[in-house]
Amino acid sequence: MRIGSLGAKSAQDPQTYYLENETAPPLRNNDLVKLRCHYDTRSWTRSSFVPFHASEDNGEMCNQYVMGSLSMSCKADPSCLDSGKLFVRDSLGGASGQVLAVAQDRTGAGSVLGQVTGVALAPDEKGTLWAFHRAGKDWSNKDTIAGSTIIGSLSSVSDILSGAGRQVATKLGSAQFVVPHGLAVDSAGRLWVTDVELHQVIQLDPSTGRRLLVLGEARRPGLDAKHFNKPTGVAFSPGGKLLYVADGYGNSRIAVFSLPNGEFLGQWGSRGTGPGQFDTPHSLAVDSAGRVYVADRNNARVQVFAPFHTSSRTAGGLLSIWPGEGLRPWTSLSGSEMQAAVGAGGKPWLHHVSAVSYDPVLDVLFVVEGGRIVVRDLRGSALQSFGESLSWPHDVVSYTDLEKGVSVAWVAELTGQKVRQFVIH
Repeated sequence: MRIGSLGAKSAQDPQTYYLENETAPPLRNNDLVKLRCHYDTRSWTRSSFVPFHASEDNGEMCNQYVMGSLSMSCKADPSCLDSGKLFVRDSLGGASGQVLAVAQDRTGAGSVLGQVTGVALAPDEKGTLWAFHRAGKDWSNKDTIAGSTIIGSLSSVSDILSGAGRQVATKLGSAQFVVPHGLAVDSAGRLWVTDVELHQVIQLDPSTGRRLLVLGEARRPGLDAKHFNKPTGVAFSPGGKLLYVADGYGNSRIAVFSLPNGEFLGQWGSRGTGPGQFDTPHSLAVDSAGRVYVADRNNARVQVFAPFHTSSRTAGGLLSIWPGEGLRPWTSLSGSEMQAAVGAGGKPWLHHVSAVSYDPVLDVLFVVEGGRIVVRDLRGSALQSFGESLSWPHDVVSYTDLEKGVSVAWVAELTGQKVRQFVIH
């Protein structure tokens, strides 16, 4: 897979690409690259100069770029792991869910999972994984789950490359949640979860599970600065000063809060199928430029928005809409088709765009579209897809190590009741 396309970039972006293995000599560590700008001044009618920034005194800026390409492929086996070297399914869970066991877990205890709803990465150099699950309960649950619902240190890129197993290091969330849903980790390593039955967004200490910040009133849905209605997920602005909340099943809006205090700043969106409207904003992501990507689940699309304006406390404008590739939106189905999709053996997720996650190294989005993962560039072009055998994929997160030449994508499977791992070379 090559990120970007020739001749389709902004004038501010590089326009010509030379692949190292085709036309240019190989580059190695510590090599120096000399770049040269050429100016044709014959048509200029004023004096000018070349400063460090083009905004200085109407100067002319010379943009120079060095780019690389990354070839990616995902094979069914052994590169794309189903149960995999690190994760295996076990029958011990029975009716209450499968077991996510780690191959080198010397205790043999494993961890009983139910529906896995969220995956997220710690901000370390290893790409260390966390997962949020329902411990055998489901959407209809009304009682606090007694057992742990958050598992930390499940896998890392270092483990995958070395072939080492990993012992489950952390189990949190006992007697705290009712219907777990979204999971995120901020730049300081703190955990953020959403509970659709509690109608809350909660920040947790990753070491102890202690609640650090709670937004929303427990079991009291609403549509205002202090209430949610089944919030689904969160994401953070670059620098971590803004918290975006996808809210969610009941309200179909994006709510915005300042950090670290959680002050409500504003919101946008309403229920519908039109541009800027949502039918269950199910997940969101923010790229390095602050653009907000919303997985508009039942409309089977991703909607892209400009960053929230903190000074005026108003939403950024709608930038783009990406329809799910080959999907019929849930909102377009007839009543009988909906019944068939949710009935015995039905697969409602095939009509959903369930999640979106940003990879800051590759500068691409991993999107859960129907029953597979689609990799899209920032213009929305589909670059690659994989995971067609997934069983209700609910969330996705990725980690890329350019030095080691590998990307890893982890997918939370709801009905599959496991985490599936894809190693992308």
